[in-house]
Amino acid sequence: DLRGGRLSTPGLIADTMGQVSGRNSSEDAMRLVQMGFTPQAAQAALRAAGGNVALAAEQLLAGGGASGPTAYADNFDPMRDQARRAAEARAGQQGSRGRLAAAAPALRPAARPAPDPAAVIEGCVWQLATMPDSVDILITSIGRVLAHPHEAKYKRVPLSNSKFKTHVADAPGGLELLRAVGYEREDNALVLQRHDEALLTMGLSALEAARRSTSYLDAKSEQMLVKALQESKSEWTEAERSRRDAAARRGPNEPPEG
Repeated sequence: DLRGGRLSTPGLIADTMGQVSGRNSSEDAMRLVQMGFTPQAAQAALRAAGGNVALAAEQLLAGGGASGPTAYADNFDPMRDQARRAAEARAGQQGSRGRLAAAAPALRPAARPAPDPAAVIEGCVWQLATMPDSVDILITSIGRVLAHPHEAKYKRVPLSNSKFKTHVADAPGGLELLRAVGYEREDNALVLQRHDEALLTMGLSALEAARRSTSYLDAKSEQMLVKALQESKSEWTEAERSRRDAAARRGPNEPPEG
């Protein structure tokens, strides 16, 4: 259930959308999610860092404290941390060249582990939730693969397909999501190289959760309204053309019908 109780892993998408407000805040959190962190950790780090993305990323890479993101958000003081780093920078500038050279290796950040597939999938679906066509196409595509695991035709997606290119390849998070569930590029197509049912199911579940979210439903309603207005305008234009044609056939001296 996306509106009450504890959310499942796929359900975190809808919860995250409700918590992140404002265009800049959403974009900043999205950048941290794309680095491999969970949406919750990204939001907590941004709040603690006063909206400073670079500072939030630095603290996340450092581990965020022994008790995880929650403890980090409660205990971190951005002003105190900024003063500490400024003092350290001044002390480093006053040291000799030899000490700076010796300290340089210790300043290199440790290699970051590979992003968690679940976090990558959540981040991608979060970006796609406001694009109903993209979500619908991906649900259909992944659903067919799961329903027909031995059918090769469902495991290959041509990049030349205009509908796929517009709504998936060119959509933020579209190709990243397919790569996260096992697709790889092969010539001018994406091919499912490894059939990992767990990853495919995780991706499908996240997309279906996004389809039930407020972001998706609002975008879908707007899309349907625009389509209805376009169809109404087209019908009116056709009716007006018919009326003018009928008037032209009557000639200038014939009284109007009725």
